Amino acid sequence: MDHLCHAEGCNTKVHPSKFVCRKHWARLPQVFRDAIWREYQRGQEVSKTPTSRYIAVQLGAVSVLARIDGLPTAEEKRGHCDLWRTYCRDGQGGDPFTKPMELELYGQLTGMLK
Repeated sequence: MDHLCHAEGCNTKVHPSKFVCRKHWARLPQVFRDAIWREYQRGQEVSKTPTSRYIAVQLGAVSVLARIDGLPTAEEKRGHCDLWRTYCRDGQGGDPFTKPMELELYGQLTGMLK
């Protein structure tokens, strides 16, 4: 089975260890790229066991990319991210957006601070 870029509507094939294609990775703000790398655990694409914190960061990044691309799904994706962030804060290692810059930029790019 092919592994595709996680950006909404992108059908570019990527290596299973990659989150998005090069085009979308370059468009993602650095603080989100840093958060993806911080939460990524080597081999999670093989074991199929990403952490809750990684899922929250990934959904946040997908939301940001949808907003950057002007897609109407950005708000829905932000909602999914916020649910995972709440789950993480309530006992799964804390909010994965730990740095003030991440929180501020996430709020600005998704249209709502949480």
